[in-house]
Amino acid sequence: MSSKQFQLSNLLKNSQLVVKGKIVQVKSDDNYYKMSFSVEDLLIGTMSSNKIEVVSRFKNGFRLEDEPYLEEGKEYILFLSNTKSVWTITNRIAGVLSVNAADDLKKVIQDYKLQEKLFDKGNCGKLISLFDKVETEYIKNLLLLDIEENLTANEFNFVKRLIESNNKKTKMFGIKHAGKLKLNELHESVKQTLLTSTDPREKFYSISALGEYSDIKDLNVLQRFLTENEQANRRVAIYALMNLKSELVIEPLINAYKSESDWGNKSAIISVLKSFSDKKEVREALSDFRTSERNKFLQDYIDDILK
Repeated sequence: MSSKQFQLSNLLKNSQLVVKGKIVQVKSDDNYYKMSFSVEDLLIGTMSSNKIEVVSRFKNGFRLEDEPYLEEGKEYILFLSNTKSVWTITNRIAGVLSVNAADDLKKVIQDYKLQEKLFDKGNCGKLISLFDKVETEYIKNLLLLDIEENLTANEFNFVKRLIESNNKKTKMFGIKHAGKLKLNELHESVKQTLLTSTDPREKFYSISALGEYSDIKDLNVLQRFLTENEQANRRVAIYALMNLKSELVIEPLINAYKSESDWGNKSAIISVLKSFSDKKEVREALSDFRTSERNKFLQDYIDDILK
C-alpha cells in the first residue's frame, strides 16, 4: 500500500464516519467478511443507530492482502466509507486504529474541524504544533506522513529536534529530510549519527542523507560503508559516492567490486565507473572484472562499456 493511504488527511477526507467501538459478530461467505460493529463513540459523521455492518472482501473464500478482517470481541477505531449502501473500511488496513489512539485522534479531529485547510500546503507549522500536542507514537507517525509533503527548510528546528529524538522512526525521518532539504546546519549531525549508529536502518538513512549533500569532504566516511555487512547499506553507499561526481571515488569503488558478493551492487558500481570510462585505470579495472566475472548480465554490461 502507498504511504499516502495512511495519511490522516487522506483518511479524514475520504471517510463519512469515524467511530470507536467493538466487533460483536462476524459472518462470512465466499465473497464477503461481514463484521457487526457496536459504536461506543462517534468521532465524525452521523448515525441513526449504534450498530453498523462493515464489509471486507473475500475471493472464493480466501482473504485478500491488506484487506482488514477484524476479530469478534475486539475494540477498534474505524474510518468508514459508504459505497452503494455498503460500509467499508477506508483505505483498507490503513483505516483501522487501536483504541489506545482515541484521545490523540480526537485532538487531530478537533483541529481538523476548526481548520478545514489544516492539511493544505503551507500549513506545516500547524501540523507540527499538532504533532507536538499528541502523545501516541502511531498518531505521530501518521502525522509525519502529512508533514513530509509540506516540509521545507523553514522547519529546520523541527528536523533538528527529530534527529535528536530517542524515537528511532522520528529520528530516521529527521535524518532523511535533513539530506533531502540539504540543511547545511545539520550536515555534521547526520555524519555523526552515521559514525556512531549501530542500527542498520538508521545507517541506511544516514548514508543516503549524507549522499544528498554531494560534498566531497564526506568521501572518507562514505567509502567505509562499501564493506558494510548489510547489502542495502553497501548499495546506498555506492549511490552516495556517485553523487559526489568526483574521480576520487574511482579507487574505492574498484576495490569494493573485488570483495562485493551481490550482483546488484556490482552492477551499481559498474554504473558509477561507466561515468569515468575514458580513464585508463577504469578501463583496465573493468577488463579485469570481465575476466573474473561469471555473471552473464555483468559480463554483457562490461562488454558494452568497453566497446
